[in-house]
Amino acid sequence: MYAPGLLLCFVIGFMKTYVQGSSERVIFTKLNKGLTPVPVVLDQKFKIDCSVNNRNVKVSLYRKLPNGKKEIVKVDGKNVKRTGDTFELVIRSYFESRDFYCRGELYGTSYEKEVKVVIIATTQELSPTPEVFPGLSKVNIGDSVKIECICKGQLSVLKWFKDGKSLTSDNKKIKIHNYFNRRRRESTSLLSISNVTQGDTGVYRCEATSKLQPGYFSFIDSKVETRGSAMKFI
Repeated sequence: MYAPGLLLCFVIGFMKTYVQGSSERVIFTKLNKGLTPVPVVLDQKFKIDCSVNNRNVKVSLYRKLPNGKKEIVKVDGKNVKRTGDTFELVIRSYFESRDFYCRGELYGTSYEKEVKVVIIATTQELSPTPEVFPGLSKVNIGDSVKIECICKGQLSVLKWFKDGKSLTSDNKKIKIHNYFNRRRRESTSLLSISNVTQGDTGVYRCEATSKLQPGYFSFIDSKVETRGSAMKFI
């Protein structure tokens, strides 16, 4: 049996430790600066760092379901891996939940920090390859011609060149209209040339670059040929 004095010291020490531990706040050191969305590419691995300021905290990762409930993200070593308090995951569909929560438990109290995931592109959109329609245009002098360049991804940048020289819109003879189709996730650049002359004959190149991969580019050519003159009806 413990001596009364020793037992009293043990009880006081335990209560002091419990009270201090209960009042200690769990801080997610990598997430505590605010809700910053995590950019993600479909089918590519990304990480959520749930590191905390106390090694005694039990850390886990939860995902919010469509019905509003939360379920723990299970580490299976394949789709979900864990190193320390960092989780490595893969999102394979736009329909998957993208709301996560880092949860820390200390002395029976739970602390949570929300993590928003934003899908910025698909794997295909990382290396966009443009398509052009038509590939060959035979135009009468005085007529107009339109060439459409389409590329996957909102973060694709499309530019036009003629015979190797950069082509820009003057909103008169040459017009370039760029837009994004959200349903198809396609970027389109429409080149329009009015009152075609012999000087408009040449190779028109559509070049695609990606904001996600600096230095990457891909291109495709469309040829314009002029002939005769525009038909006039009396």
